[in-house]
Amino acid sequence: MACGKLSPEQAAKIFDDLGTPPEQRVTPPDLRTDEQRLIDAHFPVAKPEEFSIRYADPGQPAPPMTKELKQFLLGRPLLRRYETPPTPDRAHQVSEQLQG
Repeated sequence: MACGKLSPEQAAKIFDDLGTPPEQRVTPPDLRTDEQRLIDAHFPVAKPEEFSIRYADPGQPAPPMTKELKQFLLGRPLLRRYETPPTPDRAHQVSEQLQG
């Protein structure tokens, strides 16, 4: 088992599918301290759906994006007072990107 490439559960399933006897299964040693194991027991591994950011309840339309969120998603810094606004051509391009 390549370290960091498979979870212990995945390795166990593969060993089971291959019919590998328990004495031949190679698993990396658990090098965590007792404190680390205790913390890990209190905070189980998160599921992918726990990382989803929802802007609305399931089945509901998302609220309109704010100007700041649109600019963040485009990777553009907010326009500061001392900065000059974009040229009309550039403003039109940005507007199209935000709408699309």
